[in-house]
Order: sequence, then C-alpha cells, then structure tokens
Amino acid sequence: TIATLLVWGRGLFCGWLCPYGSMSELAFRAAGAIGLRRWQFALPMVWHDRLKWIKYAIFVGLVAVSFYSIGTAERLAEVEPFKSTFLVGGFWNRAWPFVVYWVLLFVLAMFTERPFCKYLCPLGAGLAIPSTFRFRALKRKSECDWCHACQRDCTSLAIDDAGRIDQRECMLCLDCQVLYYDDHVCPPLGQERIRRTKAGVPMTAIGGDGYFIPIAAADAKPPVRPQRKAVASQAAPERALPRVADPALALPRWLWEELKFHLLPWGPGFGRRTGALRAAEIGLAVVVTVAWLLAGTGRVGPAMVAAWWIGWSVYEVACRQVYRPWIKDGPWWQRHFRPSTLPDMMAYVATKNVLIGAILFTVLHATGVLRFLANLPALRWLH
Repeated sequence: TIATLLVWGRGLFCGWLCPYGSMSELAFRAAGAIGLRRWQFALPMVWHDRLKWIKYAIFVGLVAVSFYSIGTAERLAEVEPFKSTFLVGGFWNRAWPFVVYWVLLFVLAMFTERPFCKYLCPLGAGLAIPSTFRFRALKRKSECDWCHACQRDCTSLAIDDAGRIDQRECMLCLDCQVLYYDDHVCPPLGQERIRRTKAGVPMTAIGGDGYFIPIAAADAKPPVRPQRKAVASQAAPERALPRVADPALALPRWLWEELKFHLLPWGPGFGRRTGALRAAEIGLAVVVTVAWLLAGTGRVGPAMVAAWWIGWSVYEVACRQVYRPWIKDGPWWQRHFRPSTLPDMMAYVATKNVLIGAILFTVLHATGVLRFLANLPALRWLH
C-alpha cells in the first residue's frame, strides 16, 4: 500500500482493496436493486466539504494519543469497524455499543455511498495526505472548467466546480475516465460528433488527449483547443510564480535548488522583513532541529518531539502560504505547479516533514552519529 500510494494515491487501497469499503458499496448497490433507490442520496458539496475533515481530525487525534499510550489509541481506534466486521467472528459477538455503531454505519451505507470512507475513516485520512502528490493524475480536458458531466457522476464527490479532482478524496473508481472518451456523454465530444455528422465529415478515433483525431485534411494544422478558463479563487499572482531549477540544468545546481525549495519555507520576500523577525524565524528552525536531534539521542520524549514537529509544521504552512503559495502537482522532481489551497499546503508540509524526519533518522542512526551525540560529554548538561 505504501509503495503504490505515491503512484495512484489512496484510491488503489480505499477504492479497490479495502474489504469494508467493498462491503459498504455492495450494501448501497444491493439497496438500490431491491427498491430503495428513491431514498438514496448524496450530500450537497457544501456539506461534504465540511464533513470530510472529520476523518482527518480523528486521524490526528489517534496519532497524538499513541505518543502517550498505544493501548488507549488502540481502544479509540475502534472508530474503525474493521475489528467488529472481520476479526471477532461477527459484530454480534461484541458488546452492544459496538453492535449499535456497526448497524448504524451499515444502514447509512445503504442510503448514501460509503459514508464511513468519506467522513470517518482515519486510515483513509492517513493515506489521503500524501495522495495530494500522486504521480499518476487522472486526465482532464480544458472544457472541464465549465462542463460538470463528470462532477455529477462522481460518487466520491471529489470533483469541484472548477473541474479539478481532489486527489485526497478520489476513490479511483475511474468513471470520469470512462466518460472522458465517451462521445455520447462527454459534451465536448458530443458536440464534435454532432458537427461532423451534420457536415458529413467522417468520424475518427478518439486520441489519448480525449479529442477526435483530426481527419487527414487537417493533419497539417492541428485543431486549436479551447484554453482552460482561469478561476479567480485559484489564480496565482504573478509574484507567486515558482522559481525552481529545471531538471534540464546541471545535476548539482538542480539538486541545490530542489533542496532549498523543500527545506526552506522562506521566499524572495523574506529579505524584506526586519532583521529581528528574520533572526527569530531562523532561530525557530535551529531550535526545532536541535530538539529533533535530542529526541534521536533519547534525551527528550516523543511527546516533546511531536509538539516541536507540529509547531514547526504549522509555522511552515503559514510561511509558505505567504512566500510560496503554490505546490508541485505530481512527481516532486518535475516542474508542474499549481496554486495551493490551505489543505494542499498542509498535506505537502506534513508529508514532506515526515519523509525528511524518517530519512534523517535512518541515515544518522546507520552512520552512528546519534550514538556519538548520545555519549558526548559536552551534551550531558542537556540530559
């Protein structure tokens, strides 16, 4: 699951492998087949956009509690009905609160598709955060800005009014990719099909870009595709355009620019701040780094590490939203950017800092640096 997370996102597990999600979807479809379709519904987007944050709050809460007590965290993790469903021989073998909770979720799943997966699942939330940067993005057309055909059919409610797919909420059902090539459902393709039929122009196959392949007479001059409309809420100001080295540059220069981009949250405007404020912000970075090293040498507890890590991450999110309000879209080594929303930036910072911490700890532990620091007499006053 981890190996495929950054390639296809949470959708591979949540949409195709999770047994509880499969059971919920089966319950929804079975209910529709036995005559309950008239009562089945999907929440309005305004409510979906509010309730989807519940699973992230549950995930963060469980992680925080686990720093103090794994046993308590395991008991609180009963918010997931997996144990009641698969691990104890049936939910009827559990105490009545678990039975009631399980039945409520199952009945609700009969009337709205996969409510637990969308709004409560902490595992889904944990997988969703790095899914923001999955390598394989779903295909979109420029007309997706105004055509809402896929949005209306998206059972995950992962497509917004601007036609953008929220990778964190996408269950990878691929229905939108089927519509992408359907000239009877996709309005741009349907309009072109009707125009060709009336003009007596022969049909051609639909290419990988989702449009009809030009006929031979037009091959010399490719058709002009309509430009993607700018959305006011997502348009980035000119000053916010990224200045990051292109991979085509020399490898050392590219690596240096990439390290600065991912490690330093400050942008060009940082130099215009007062000297005291700049010193305080750099000092915060140094303090966080020292706290992390002390944790690695066993001199401070994991709760303190979590507090420092969260504090720095909150600061970095706020800082980047001011200096660098955009994120890379897709593979981190490519130069594909888009303006970031606050959830985008939070997901980026959280994923990046977890990976940086894990890599640093592994390298410093394997090379013996942490052991050396732990035994260094000059640091005993910190113990």
